[in-house]
Amino acid sequence: MQSWEGHGKVPYSSPQDVRQTLVSQCPNIALLEVHRAASKCENIHEDHDKYTAVMPTATPLCRWVFGYTTSATINAGSSDFTVDYLVNSLGFSKEEAIVASSKVTPLKSPENPNSVVNLLKTNGFNETQIKKVVFSMPRILSSDVDKTLKPKLKAFQDLGLYGSDLADIMTVHPHVFLRGLNRHILPTFELLKSMYEDTYILLEALKKYSWMLGPTVPKALPLNIDLLKSYGLSMDQIKRVFLRESRYFFMDPKWFQAVVKRVEEKLRIPRHSSMFLHGVFSLCRMSEERLESKFKVFRSFGWSESDILTLARRNPRTLGLSESKLRSSLNFFMNDLGHQPAEIVLHVCLLTVSLEKRAIPRNAVLEVLKEKRLIKPNYRISSCLVMTEQRFVDRFVLPFKDEVLDLYSDYMRRAGSALETAK
Repeated sequence: MQSWEGHGKVPYSSPQDVRQTLVSQCPNIALLEVHRAASKCENIHEDHDKYTAVMPTATPLCRWVFGYTTSATINAGSSDFTVDYLVNSLGFSKEEAIVASSKVTPLKSPENPNSVVNLLKTNGFNETQIKKVVFSMPRILSSDVDKTLKPKLKAFQDLGLYGSDLADIMTVHPHVFLRGLNRHILPTFELLKSMYEDTYILLEALKKYSWMLGPTVPKALPLNIDLLKSYGLSMDQIKRVFLRESRYFFMDPKWFQAVVKRVEEKLRIPRHSSMFLHGVFSLCRMSEERLESKFKVFRSFGWSESDILTLARRNPRTLGLSESKLRSSLNFFMNDLGHQPAEIVLHVCLLTVSLEKRAIPRNAVLEVLKEKRLIKPNYRISSCLVMTEQRFVDRFVLPFKDEVLDLYSDYMRRAGSALETAK
């Protein structure tokens, strides 16, 4: 138990335990939650005033749970010079400056922060980007320009990032300014260069994927690669899948090891199978509970464990389909068309293609052609689902347009955009 001013005895073990009790105590709790995630908000600066306006009315318990203090409390521990500098030199609002100044040792003079700002400007940062960087990482204003910041920026430039590209990345990932050059930044770059043979692709990936500059990369990436190699996978195989699934290589090694183990134990995919890596990254995307719920969908349509595992071994990516998609596809192909699990396992496309855009319209064409005895009555839809629109039309629509004029017109209207793309 802990006593809080104005609240009496409040049982709790952590901030998370008391979140549910706060709505009645602080009507503006939703705004506090938004501000709590402000580091992820693109419009933090323009919205900040209305978030901080909530704080004077927040209860002590609210401020404890969400890590807040009132503006007055913050201001009491802030440097007036730091606040003035942020307002006058960088265009911060007073409230923004108060919040930012509370996270940094008070500035004593404008000399070092001016040097930092000038360095950023000369390296392609515009005023908005500088403001975002400083708000997210105000400690940068106290950094040594020559010993700390210039070498880190040079490391990115040596990699091939300059001007606006460099500024864009560092604005999104300002924490990199605080990472050790030799302990984190350079080892990360060396690891990434070993995975990307094409520097251009690496640079594009750095611009796009935040996890590539995360704190765990130097430790997690080598361990996860070594784990896959211990399962008999070659570096060529690992590099190919890394281009598509890079984020999972940076996950906690213990978590990643548990996922890899489940591929063999749960899905029964042997490590020498070409589908093993696909199984790994399919399971990376779902919990054990979610996987089991998908197994239940198959069982509800009469599939045996052997049927399900055979499907998983042939193409584990089908397990990534939503339960709704699995259920609607199984209902159409099994209940409406009479397919058995063995045929679906053999033709995985039956589960993956769009019912509305491909399977149902093409099946309608085949049924009419069968009825008019224009194709064999035992012709199976699985044979034509993988065809392009153009090939399907050339094979099953155009040759019979005189016999089934209405069907031809209807199907051509539906397939028109796809056909134009195919030409």
